[in-house]
Amino acid sequence: MTDRAIRDLILQMRLNPDYYDIAPSGHQAFAINQRRLYETHPCAMLCGLKAVAAYIAESPERPEFGPRWLDLCAEDNRRFRVELDLMRRELGQLSANLGVSSD
Repeated sequence: MTDRAIRDLILQMRLNPDYYDIAPSGHQAFAINQRRLYETHPCAMLCGLKAVAAYIAESPERPEFGPRWLDLCAEDNRRFRVELDLMRRELGQLSANLGVSSD
């Protein structure tokens, strides 16, 4: 998976959440552990590998769709976390340049 694919995945989740399974809104830590440890799901990147990580994502722009599952294999999860970290840093830098808080 490329960095572009990660950004496309994030955009896809915002534009077409119906592709992703509906996730619970409460007790998320428990639900994530249950899904990750006791259920089998394919990686959302369609690489053909079994997901080993599960996230619950929500779009602030589209709250009507509610929380959705994002399941990733080990490699795609690593790249996803790297990309999220990069996006957080970019947001922090942009916020600092504008003189606003990124919290």
